[in-house]
Amino acid sequence: MDAMNATAAAAAAQAEIEYALHVLPGVRGEQYLTAVGVVALLWDHIITFPTELRLVWTRPFTGPKAVFLFLRYVVSGSQIVIAYVLLIMRLYALWDHRKRILQALIGGFILTYAASIVLVLYSVVKMLGASYFALLLRLG
Repeated sequence: MDAMNATAAAAAAQAEIEYALHVLPGVRGEQYLTAVGVVALLWDHIITFPTELRLVWTRPFTGPKAVFLFLRYVVSGSQIVIAYVLLIMRLYALWDHRKRILQALIGGFILTYAASIVLVLYSVVKMLGASYFALLLRLG
């Protein structure tokens, strides 16, 4: 009877391995497509940022400007937050639902996200100042 259980377990394990090998390329392809989307989004932000500085940030605040800024930054930021939350949930489950791990993960997320926001704001202020002086030099 033990030999039959071992054979059945081996067959089940073999079936699981074959299933994983069948499904894994699709999962990897999905990850690659996600990476392509993120790179395209970042590339769009990089190549359109000088035009954005000139056309959006130097103009008065209007309704269309608010919609543009919301769609450009808040939506992207919320996608990043969702990704972090999913990562925290997976790690929390992996660590057997330990509250200290959850607290550490949430604390680390808050610290890194706050630091990112501060650094982005600092960089934008520096760039706006630099672009303002560059504009003055061109006009003068």
